[in-house]
Amino acid sequence: MKENNQSIKEMGQNPHKELCIRNRKAINIDGVTNIEAFDKDYVILELNEEKITLEGENFKVKSLSQENGKIEIEGKVNAIYYSEKNSLKQSIFRRKR
Repeated sequence: MKENNQSIKEMGQNPHKELCIRNRKAINIDGVTNIEAFDKDYVILELNEEKITLEGENFKVKSLSQENGKIEIEGKVNAIYYSEKNSLKQSIFRRKR
């Protein structure tokens, strides 16, 4: 898996998020702030307070708008996972008092 770390400009200002899947062959996501990783079978996208992980086959970026934080990905979508951005860090390092 390639690490991309490509920041998408000024998306912290847009709290609107939308995810649309068409026939498991294409997916549109709004509100993307960062592309953490991308390869043909695996994508990790950051939104304001959460991450979306996509698993599938033959993923390709059809369009990307850095100004609006919109991405359209083509390929077969097999699974989508949501997680909070800091959930792993909090569970390991956070201590209750």
